[in-house]
Amino acid sequence: GRSTLALGLPSVLFGLTSVYLLFLIGRKIGSSNLGLISAFLLAISPMHIEFSQQILHYSYFVFFTLLALLFYLDFILAVSQKKIKWKSFDLFILFSLLNLLTHVPALLVLLIEFVFLLYFLVANYQVFKKYKKYLLLLVPVLIFIIYLVFFFNNGYYWYLVIVDNLKFNISTPIQL
Repeated sequence: GRSTLALGLPSVLFGLTSVYLLFLIGRKIGSSNLGLISAFLLAISPMHIEFSQQILHYSYFVFFTLLALLFYLDFILAVSQKKIKWKSFDLFILFSLLNLLTHVPALLVLLIEFVFLLYFLVANYQVFKKYKKYLLLLVPVLIFIIYLVFFFNNGYYWYLVIVDNLKFNISTPIQL
């Protein structure tokens, strides 16, 4: 439909579900109290409330970022316990790609996650040594991300995310 309810309801649902996802992430990395406090702070965040009411993509971006992060943490924590959960890794890639379809700065989120993964593997060299033939499958994913950023569509994502956002001109006012 074309009514405000039909167009705005997905943003509200994604915004509400994001609060629950943040609870799950907090519980996974800390405790239930951390998850509850994190979810509460997101639930009362004026920016999150505003974005969940708008008929825009921001609540989708938060939702898919948190969902990808949840499966990313599941994968990382399993690797630290000397197991590999390929299902979690596959779901992380899937939701990261969906996140890329909702908002271009998802490339930066994905890049940060891969930098942390490389740091994690360097810090836990024994884990990397044991599973290196499997973990080297991450290299094609990283190459694909680099291709998207720098070469796809003549480097438009690089220009849009980095170059265009670094231009500051104090003499001209910001238009809202």
